[in-house]
Amino acid sequence: MTQTPILLVEDFAPDARLIVEMLRDAEGGDEYDLTHVRTMAAAEAALGGQKFSCVLLDLGLPGSRRGSVWWPPARMGRLS
Repeated sequence: MTQTPILLVEDFAPDARLIVEMLRDAEGGDEYDLTHVRTMAAAEAALGGQKFSCVLLDLGLPGSRRGSVWWPPARMGRLS
């Protein structure tokens, strides 16, 4: 079975655990390959090495401005 690759960008551990548990408990939860990172720099590094079908992005990450995050368009090409 092919798993759907998902990138989770979340710096707050309790929220990350909640998302992981929700995906695991969802119908078909074993069909996801979740990669969790805590920073935008780590997210960019992950996107540089792997394709993801979905990015779950915390818009309140440190370094973001008023809840908005600038994401380099070149990196968006790594989404499948």
